[in-house]
Amino acid sequence: MKRSVYALIPLLLALLFNVTPAVSATVPIRTIDAILMHLSHYPSESEMASLQQIVDNTDATAGERTLAGAMMRFSHHVSDSDLLKLETLKQSKSASADEKELADIIMHVAHHPSNRDRQRLQQLLQ
Repeated sequence: MKRSVYALIPLLLALLFNVTPAVSATVPIRTIDAILMHLSHYPSESEMASLQQIVDNTDATAGERTLAGAMMRFSHHVSDSDLLKLETLKQSKSASADEKELADIIMHVAHHPSNRDRQRLQQLLQ
């Protein structure tokens, strides 16, 4: 009985202080992150297949599908049409913080992610 009461203490404190536990990145976000982390000029065939699965996944958010689509068309840099979509995603009130962060990273990648981009990608996975 004591053990179960002690187990409730963190939950009660979280409720008291209105703290929400951190939610880990979704599978599509983790997939796009991993592809970006190792990107060299454009996604490989297997990465393209993974991105296509995200685009086709009706459970993926609109933001996740936008990110995956932009990555599928990525060749040395993001296309102009995708740049506009990513900027819209960054400004969207309904997009998650992870989606906005990935959109910003993708918008600025040229050929491969910078060391700073890789640090940001690592932070998304924590």
